[in-house]
Amino acid sequence: MKRLSIYIIIALFVTTMPSFAYRAEKKLPDIWITPNPYSKIVDGKRHYGLCDVKKMFESPNRWPTVLDKTACIKITDDIEQYGFDNGYLKKTFKKLLEKHGIRFAIEVYPFNQKKRAFNVDEAKTYFTKAKELGFDVRYVIASGGDASILYAIRYGDFSINKAVRDFVKYEREVKKIYPKALVGEIFSFGDSTGYTKREFVEVLDTYRKITGREFSLIQIEPYGSDVEEVISMARLLDQRGITYGFILHGLIHGAEEAKSNRQWQRRVLNYAKKLLQYDIRPDHYNVQSWIHKPDTAIPETKPYTFTNTVLKFIQLMDSQTTTKINLE
Repeated sequence: MKRLSIYIIIALFVTTMPSFAYRAEKKLPDIWITPNPYSKIVDGKRHYGLCDVKKMFESPNRWPTVLDKTACIKITDDIEQYGFDNGYLKKTFKKLLEKHGIRFAIEVYPFNQKKRAFNVDEAKTYFTKAKELGFDVRYVIASGGDASILYAIRYGDFSINKAVRDFVKYEREVKKIYPKALVGEIFSFGDSTGYTKREFVEVLDTYRKITGREFSLIQIEPYGSDVEEVISMARLLDQRGITYGFILHGLIHGAEEAKSNRQWQRRVLNYAKKLLQYDIRPDHYNVQSWIHKPDTAIPETKPYTFTNTVLKFIQLMDSQTTTKINLE
């Protein structure tokens, strides 16, 4: 009888192993950050950006928790606007990445509307320069709003087959220089693009038909759009085994841009709370500054700075909140 009891216990343990394995496998998504610099001047006024990105990279002690949790820093397109062509700042930034094991990503704009073509030759020049500067680019992501495959179809009069084939040529050019880089697209939902899940699925299917594989990486960029549609897209990517993440940037179409750092933080966290209620498996969340606000990056302890918002999001994600709130 005693031996039978032992067998029963072992059998029960074995049958419950898959659920234990599932829990062990499911980890919190990585944190990506995109601190856009104070760089554009329009009519003598600052157009957008953080005024202290340089100080942020020089002062890791002013955002230690966020730095420790950051898996990847993504910059947007122009290496020079970050000052990385400057030897000192390049060295400072590279040291930061290496010391803390942070990966490096670049958001690019491959489709040129004026030329009605994907910038394949420019890709070679751009990424050769990045290589010469010593950057180990791990991810290359095509901007979703005005430089993507769907943009080429809508505004360049491309067929979907031509748009995807030309994107693949761009991808191959990148991988000649960075063979291990994951190259992907941003899927932008919302009023500004008007793109739908159906169109994105068509892009995925065409890419798979042409290449024989899935996209390496997708970032979902929700502009305050219907969260159910965004979650439906995420679940499809889960089913197809495609690595994906969400961009959180506080932009809500149908509403004015955030007028303060506080309002921007509130919008980012409100939308994040909505996403975190669902049983989905994003690889990462990318907190990204983009417009007039926020305008300061550090310190993480000062309310409503960029890194303070990232810190608040980390705390929110760690708690896996289920609080239901309305998007402002």
